[in-house]
Amino acid sequence: MSEDILSHLVALQIFIPVFAALICGLIQNIHLSKLIAKIAAGAGVLTAFLLLLAVDHNGVISYEFGNFTAPIGIEYRADFLNAPIILLFSILLFCFLFFIGNLVY
Repeated sequence: MSEDILSHLVALQIFIPVFAALICGLIQNIHLSKLIAKIAAGAGVLTAFLLLLAVDHNGVISYEFGNFTAPIGIEYRADFLNAPIILLFSILLFCFLFFIGNLVY
């Protein structure tokens, strides 16, 4: 993978669920909303796995939102501690969405 894509994996972990939730809130069809949520959860697992591989290969990955440094802006970091936790929570969300079935109307 190129370095440009690797540097944006941290931000994708935030933006994929946020935009999927926004789209699901605007759609009136419950079945389509569930499908979008499942696709976003699957994309989150894939992104978390790629992030874990990138951290294993390159070390700590940091992402500065708006290109501002840490005292002024927000900096997200992925290291050897939080990358496996992100993957674990992404897998749990993915399994939850598939095993919840029709319990939520």
